[in-house]
Amino acid sequence: MTDKDKIDILLNEYNSLRTEILSRGNITVQVSTASAAFLTWLLTRELNVWAYFVIPVFIFSILIFYWWTWHDCLFTSRRLIEIEHEINKRAGEKLLAWESEWGGIPSGFFRNLTKKGRSIHKK
Repeated sequence: MTDKDKIDILLNEYNSLRTEILSRGNITVQVSTASAAFLTWLLTRELNVWAYFVIPVFIFSILIFYWWTWHDCLFTSRRLIEIEHEINKRAGEKLLAWESEWGGIPSGFFRNLTKKGRSIHKK
């Protein structure tokens, strides 16, 4: 198998993982909208005993969903960085740089949590 074949396989995985991250972002927006609508509807009703149970369970479930989505996106981003480095190494030049230099891990919020990555501000 040639380096070009290996790069093609890695690019297919890269594209698949990028699509997965975008899909999770879209799902998060949809869940946020539906959650806001549901909580608005619920809070406009007369609260009875069941509402005091449903509201905390619902909020806890949404928080678990957001944590799970963030966690999966973090691991997916790390794999994308690995793929970028591998493709660049095999190609002998810097072809891919988004996740490894400007994505969420090296340049933003995720970098501060993981202490990994490289900032776009460093020279």
